[in-house]
Amino acid sequence: QRQLEGVVGRNDAEADIIEAALKQKVAPYYQPYLWDRGALPFTCLKDVLDQWVQRRVPLTVVLTPQNEDFLGSYLDKPSFEKNRKALAAFMKTYQSQGLVYEDWSGKYPSSFFLDHCHLKPEGNRRYAVDLQVLLEGKRP
Repeated sequence: QRQLEGVVGRNDAEADIIEAALKQKVAPYYQPYLWDRGALPFTCLKDVLDQWVQRRVPLTVVLTPQNEDFLGSYLDKPSFEKNRKALAAFMKTYQSQGLVYEDWSGKYPSSFFLDHCHLKPEGNRRYAVDLQVLLEGKRP
């Protein structure tokens, strides 16, 4: 984005170009792809969680908020939903050991976001309050 702004400048007339460039950059993360529980991300997550649980470290894991509206047709909704469910099922095995898992991917309205996952100040304030409530052992 910074490189593009350096070429075309930073003004409202180029906002569409900059947004389109960002969508192109993040689109591969939201295309049809199903997570494999045997793949490196899950095996690494398992190793980390196993170590923390073994040491009795209290854990709270939150799937970060996402702005589906920003992605439009770039989002493969069926894959996104299956991956969320796969992660929730994976995390469920740790919940019996005291881990708290929350999927907040769809928690906030698109007006809270700058783009696909970065929050505006209002969104960050709400996120901070919700995290505080969660860490105090309540449900936001």
